[in-house]
Amino acid sequence: MSLASSSRLLQRTRAALNLHPGEGPAFVAAFFYFFFLLAAYYILRPLREQFGVANGAANLQYLYTGTFVTMLLVIPVFGKLSATLSRVPLIVSAHVFFAANLLLMYAALQLGFDRLWVGRIFFVWVSVFNLFAVSLFWSFLVDVFSREQTTRLFGPIAAGGSIGALAGGGVVSIGVERLGYESLFPIAAGLLLVTIGFVIALSRWQRDGRVGRAKDDVAATRGAALGGGIFDGLRLLRSSGYLAGVAGVMLLYTMSTTFLYFEQANLVEAGIADADARTRFFANINLATNALALVVQFFVVGRLIGGIGLARTALIMPLIAMVGLSVLAMAPSLFVVAILQVLTRGGQFAVMKPVQDMLFAIVSREAKYKTKNVVDTAVYRGGDLFTSWLFASLSRLGASLGALAWVGASFAAAWVGLAWYVGRRYERRDVGSLASASDPGRKTS
Repeated sequence: MSLASSSRLLQRTRAALNLHPGEGPAFVAAFFYFFFLLAAYYILRPLREQFGVANGAANLQYLYTGTFVTMLLVIPVFGKLSATLSRVPLIVSAHVFFAANLLLMYAALQLGFDRLWVGRIFFVWVSVFNLFAVSLFWSFLVDVFSREQTTRLFGPIAAGGSIGALAGGGVVSIGVERLGYESLFPIAAGLLLVTIGFVIALSRWQRDGRVGRAKDDVAATRGAALGGGIFDGLRLLRSSGYLAGVAGVMLLYTMSTTFLYFEQANLVEAGIADADARTRFFANINLATNALALVVQFFVVGRLIGGIGLARTALIMPLIAMVGLSVLAMAPSLFVVAILQVLTRGGQFAVMKPVQDMLFAIVSREAKYKTKNVVDTAVYRGGDLFTSWLFASLSRLGASLGALAWVGASFAAAWVGLAWYVGRRYERRDVGSLASASDPGRKTS
């Protein structure tokens, strides 16, 4: 390719990504930071599912309990570290710590430690790792880029994560049965260490003064991120019907999809005996999920919300879950559960997440930060915990997988009604005294 052709291609790429002069290096660093981070996670996620099934589908509620308790223990420690360490040392230390954990678990497997216990620890570890690693990524980017830059660049940067997720799933799908699932531990650890270089590059770009952000803007953003606590968020939930409705949507989503997850675990345990084959099955679901999410993110969701409104868009995921779980109740099979997992999880990334973020966009800064923290942690993981024990209890009482799928469908039906209620309140900006000061259509009470 000639120099002139390369220059034209570069100009077209910048125009397509809406990059301003000087932003290219930071965009590339952020793009590949997220690419390698999610590639590592989606190498680990199928392993997590395989270890969960190997532990026994009837015992998954204990792993969910361990995840919830560990999260409650880690959150205050993480909060203390966040308050005492600057952002780059915090992220670098966290990624080195995560990579070292993976290498220790790999060594434990090689040395003949009890695989069942290593798998249990790994299951809980991945659940906590995902929560904090992705949160650190977005918190760091909010510190690096200005508000104007986030509007232009966060979409393409998020696509880097989706492409990384596809790559990670592809590594597992193609290589796990040749190399064995144990080999995936050091591969994921290496990818996590690679991200450190991009963290340092982004920090240098910010230090060189090419951010385009006013000093008071930086201070406001950082101050907002550090404000409040979980009890303030609970207080706001109790005092606001709108926020309680948003939390209820997340709870019913979690309850519906956790029932689906347990259905999948039982069917995989009965239908696929080999550990590597199970890992490949879960990796293929992840590949299809991320491919669907990438297409919907780029070509569908923005036009959908603009065309039919948020309230109707908010109905898509619960309707898919309700219909899908009803079909699964009548025909419990691996094929049906795999299709439904792809639709619900792909829709979670591409539709559910943007809808949830928009529901919080019209409330005050205090409600946005404090309550969202409660919904994303306590409500989400608490819903997982409650539903896992409910599923286990009903199974022990003799409920079949078909009957349990009907229970999940009933949660999805309630989710439909609550999603419509909250979506309509959003469209009317009917959030009472919690309206954001920046929202021109706000109501007060």
